[in-house]
Amino acid sequence: VVFDVYDDMGAHPVTGFKAFNYNLGTATAITFDTLFKRGTASVATLDPIVQRFMDKRWEGYEGPARPNTLGAKVYQNFAITDDAIIFYIGQGMWLPEVAGPQRVSVPRSELVSVLT
Repeated sequence: VVFDVYDDMGAHPVTGFKAFNYNLGTATAITFDTLFKRGTASVATLDPIVQRFMDKRWEGYEGPARPNTLGAKVYQNFAITDDAIIFYIGQGMWLPEVAGPQRVSVPRSELVSVLT
């Protein structure tokens, strides 16, 4: 379940997300930490994949998209599908706020070596 969270704390409202994932088989929550194999460099694996998306999304604006400066915090809200992990990245977390919130679908095939 993924909720859009709207924060209207001034002149410019900001959209973020709150996601909840649950493994029915084991009756446990799935978090960013449990989504990936222990000891893998999950952020280092995700950053170049998501950076390609952000570069395309930011194309035509001032220069290339900046790199991820928040580390794993960017990836905390996600949804798991049969084919992909969809990361919900709040407004201003990677790209400037003017770009709005981002939804980045990463094929599971690109993450097979690090997923649990």
